[in-house]
Amino acid sequence: MKTRLLLAAMVLCGCHERTQSLPPTSTPSPALSAAAPQAAPPLRVGNKIFAESDLATRERIVHWKYPEAENPRLYAVSQLIQGALLETTLERLGHPITAQDLAAELARIDASTRDPEGLATLKSLCGGAQGDTFGRIATLPDFANRRFYFEVYPKLDAVHAERLRQAQTVQRSLAGQGANADLAAVAKADSAWQHSELLFTAARGFYRADEPMSQPVATAAPGKIQAALANNDTQWAEYERDLFAKTAARVIVNHVVTLPEGFMLLRWTGWENQAAGVRRVEQLYLPKRPADEVFWEIAGTIDVALGDEKLREQLVKNVSWMPRVRFVRGESATR
Repeated sequence: MKTRLLLAAMVLCGCHERTQSLPPTSTPSPALSAAAPQAAPPLRVGNKIFAESDLATRERIVHWKYPEAENPRLYAVSQLIQGALLETTLERLGHPITAQDLAAELARIDASTRDPEGLATLKSLCGGAQGDTFGRIATLPDFANRRFYFEVYPKLDAVHAERLRQAQTVQRSLAGQGANADLAAVAKADSAWQHSELLFTAARGFYRADEPMSQPVATAAPGKIQAALANNDTQWAEYERDLFAKTAARVIVNHVVTLPEGFMLLRWTGWENQAAGVRRVEQLYLPKRPADEVFWEIAGTIDVALGDEKLREQLVKNVSWMPRVRFVRGESATR
């Protein structure tokens, strides 16, 4: 990688044209023979180096996607910083994005795109399908985002262990109270918990009593969990078979249910419509540690060097998360 970057720097500086040798009798002075200091790259995030051509490419992409953007360079640089912070965070967590991973993602994009003309335009903005610019500059920032938030973060058992233990402690306490357990009191005593009263069927999943039947299933958990669980008939059948059918009414389910973003305690309290298989359900939900909190614990320790001081000031002023970035000057950024 360093060799490729060095060669690229030489081409940009015109060094590829200076191939002639000095005359044999020539003896360069020590001052001339000393290596000239290399200019700092426009952007460095940890050991990720971005040339001016990289910044310009991402800027063209921003302008193409958002032609109304007043400062496409600002958006472009912020996206590259965020992507590189995510990529480095994944490396430090032991889940690096390998060349094979990126190649598979590029193949997936080619195979599944619904806008082949748009994809062709995007590749042309990156100088064509040849080379690594489309992968590094157009694809990697978004790929790293998805890899961290949707694939790695939910499975960081060591990070989520404390909340899981907390949920298990509450589950044991409620189980010991039998049918008299007060789930709502848990949420009143600790605002980290969320209490809900819902309906459930194996065909539809969890939903509110006042929710129209024509609406999609409302799952037991908020936010991204809804997207992760929706339209999964097998899972709802498993909830019915393995949780509710095996548990007496008003008794807490005998284990904590782990979801992508949190932990759930359940009990069914009675039949809303037994003939239709509709149960009344109570739920306690404890979110995992926020993904952004986990991310910034690592990302906040990664050095970022941006040569354009004015642009750095604009980023800190206009991008909400940018004040959390560890900006350093020039080549002091860690390699």
